[in-house]
Formats: sequence, structure tokens, C-alpha cells
Amino acid sequence: MKILVCHDGSKNAQDALEKTIAFFGALKPEIILLSVVEESRSASSESENIFDSEKQDRKSVLVKIAEGISKKGIKAETLIYVGGPKKTILKVAEAKQPDFIVVARRGSENILQKMYGSISEFLIQYSKYPVIVFQEHKP
Repeated sequence: MKILVCHDGSKNAQDALEKTIAFFGALKPEIILLSVVEESRSASSESENIFDSEKQDRKSVLVKIAEGISKKGIKAETLIYVGGPKKTILKVAEAKQPDFIVVARRGSENILQKMYGSISEFLIQYSKYPVIVFQEHKP
């Protein structure tokens, strides 16, 4: 079993990963941790430095998470891609052919999500692989 877990370094994404491992860990799936970093829209050197820093931070976080997963006897692979998350996730899914995709969804929508739709909604609509969406619940 292969599970593609979309992870942006957030607590919500980590919670989704932990729930995935709780549900499927006994089956010893291969976990593919994917983080997509969007390029800066500004050409300034400051923006480029921020982008490079974010990309490196994401990589460091995923490596630590993968090490923790490996200690549980579960194979973990880390992937960092640059681009728009929606289409990049679909592209990676097509290449890796997971049994399903896991994504976390925040509880509230911002104006951009209302205009363009959320990543989870996009994946549900366009992925040929099943998508499990973990929703953040606020008390």
C-alpha cells in the first residue's frame, strides 16, 4: 500500500499524517510525504531568499518526520516540489500511483479559497485516486 500525504509543515497536516498512521500503520504502508512550495511572485532578491529559506525549512521538517515514521517500521519517502499545489499534487500522484491521497483542510476559508477553491476540493474533483480529507475541528 502506498499513501501520498500532502504536508505543508502545519499542525493540521501533521495531525492528518498521524491519523493516517493510526488508521493504516499496522498495514506497513509506504508513506510518500509531499510538500509543494510556491515560488515567489516577486523577482526581488529578498523574496528569493525567503523562498529558498521556506524550501529548506520544509525539507528539514519532512526529513525529521520521515525519520520518526521509519522508527515505527514504516517506509517513508520525502518529496519537495516547486509550483502550484493543486496541479503539482496531481502530477506527483500520477507518477507515484498511490492507493490514496491524504490532505488536511483548514476549518475556515479565506477569500482566495472562495474565489479559486481549496486544494482538497480540487483533488476530490480531479484526482483519479481516492482522496482522504482531514478537516480541522475548532472547539
